[in-house]
Amino acid sequence: MNDNKVMNRAADNIRILAASMVEKAKSGHPGGAMGGADFINTLYSEFLVYDPENPAWEGRDRFFLDPGHMAPMLYSQLALIGKFTLEDLQNLRQWGSVTPGHPEREIERGIENTSGPLGQGHCFAVGAAIAAKFLKARLGNVMNQTIYAYISDGGVQEEISQGAGRIAGNLGLDNLIMFYDANDIQLSTKTEVVTSEDTAKKYEAWGWFVQKIDGNNVDQIREAIKKAQAEKERPSLIIGHCVMGKGARKADNSSYESNCATHGAPLGGDAYINTMKNLGADPENPFQIFPEVKELYAKRAEELKKIVAQRYAEKAEWAKGHPEQAKQLEEWFSGKAPKIDWSKVEQKAGSATRSASAAVLGQLAEQVPNMICASADQVHLDPRRLPRW
Repeated sequence: MNDNKVMNRAADNIRILAASMVEKAKSGHPGGAMGGADFINTLYSEFLVYDPENPAWEGRDRFFLDPGHMAPMLYSQLALIGKFTLEDLQNLRQWGSVTPGHPEREIERGIENTSGPLGQGHCFAVGAAIAAKFLKARLGNVMNQTIYAYISDGGVQEEISQGAGRIAGNLGLDNLIMFYDANDIQLSTKTEVVTSEDTAKKYEAWGWFVQKIDGNNVDQIREAIKKAQAEKERPSLIIGHCVMGKGARKADNSSYESNCATHGAPLGGDAYINTMKNLGADPENPFQIFPEVKELYAKRAEELKKIVAQRYAEKAEWAKGHPEQAKQLEEWFSGKAPKIDWSKVEQKAGSATRSASAAVLGQLAEQVPNMICASADQVHLDPRRLPRW
């Protein structure tokens, strides 16, 4: 466990970089990124398991960002682990840059999903959790991983995310940990103007393990993640009450926190300068990673090397005793499409499209051992072929 003073300094470093990226671009969303800095820093510095030298390692944990407009938060975090340069951050939202306004999937840089319409990141995470369960059921602990996701008020308001939430609860995806940044602020209003439901009770009704915490308190974040990791029957939702624009100051140096104006526009002028000073940055040279933060992530990189080395050793030992499964693992992650004998698909003239679809899926179920498929009102695969979890 890291010293909380260093952890808070690292979160402030993310806030500084995120606000400065938007300021330099003259457009973007600083407020949410500043509020979520504590969670993402805690996740990456103490919990997320990945290989710093091999981002494509199939056994890694996954992190999915739902609110793509919070790209400055993710880019800043990834800069702390060396996936982006400070120059990259300064080119946010510029034509041809590697830091577009919404992150685009690039595994080498640590970005697991392209994020655009709110709610889709929620679905990506649920899908990944299902896939991880499938792989563990087929291959064993060599594919023992946790799927993390970051969602926001806007994502919860989108119905596509709610369908995914119901599925996750029904399947008991205990390998899924979702952080809900409940900052209660939208682009032009407080969320209470349009949302009055009890989100916690809703997810509990779907079968989720729900916790409510101060989303800017390191100790509470840390404890909530540990409890979520210990949950063995349900997916977890951590509702973090974060402060929109945490640390922000107005031109008169009064608080700019929990203000709709910080949601989708640069802080601007004296407000930006005062915010930088309040967070301990040099307004003239804000694109820096503090020495103690560099040390924090250098320490985590060494920890990860040891963790990953052990996992690779376990995988090698497993492969010796399970050569066929090892071959499957390699094949499934090769990126190559499976070979299908389409001649085996038999279609009856005049059959309904759902029946025609079932005929195709029935053959795919026989020929593609790593396919998972379902529809809104019927499962097309023989349920005996699905893993039990």
